[in-house]
Order: sequence, then structure tokens, then C-alpha cells
Amino acid sequence: MPLTFFFDHTDDGEWKHAVIDMFDRHKKLHTTFGELSFADKKKMPHLPLQAADMVAYRTRQLTEQWVDGAMSAKWPEFTEALFKSTFDFLDSHKKEVYRAFFSGELDYERYAKGKQNTV
Repeated sequence: MPLTFFFDHTDDGEWKHAVIDMFDRHKKLHTTFGELSFADKKKMPHLPLQAADMVAYRTRQLTEQWVDGAMSAKWPEFTEALFKSTFDFLDSHKKEVYRAFFSGELDYERYAKGKQNTV
């Protein structure tokens, strides 16, 4: 499924150039990257879709599938990219996270501050 990226219109040429360069670089690696556009967020079809909205939507979708027992392997690369920082964090703190989870003491803030309180 092709992805189109919309950014708010800007007159900042340096910023636009940086975005275009990064998009072109990553488009070579990801064949689903379709097009890039700088658009007026007040006009259809470019009404803003913020990253937080995307994370919330995908989280809800995955949770519904899990609850319904209908987990789907659809878009694994998208899910991996969207939650990369979370996966990286969990991978780097596996022992502590498992201990906290199984003891009912899982607290993200505890581990985000550099493992100040180990379980």
C-alpha cells in the first residue's frame, strides 16, 4: 500500500530541502513510499493527521485484534517503524521489564530514568 507524506506548507527553504533529501534517501529503501507534498493543512485532503493520531489508531487496531483473537500480520514493517523506540527500549531493558511485569510493578518512568531503581 503506497504511503503519501504531507507536511505543512512552509517558506523555509532549508527545512524543505532537508525533508526532501531524507524522503528521497528513505524512498530508495522503502518501496511503499509514494510521494511527498507540502500542503495547506486547512484544505482537503490535507487535514492534519498527527503522528500521535497514527500511533493511537494503530494501537487501538492491534488491541482490538488481540481481544478478538484475530491477530493479523498486516503491515508488520509499519508497526515495527511506528513503535521502534518502544521496542528498542524494551529490548535494552528485558530483564528489568520482565521482573517488573511479573511482580506487578511495571512502571515506565522508573526505567526511563536510567534504571535508577532496579527490580
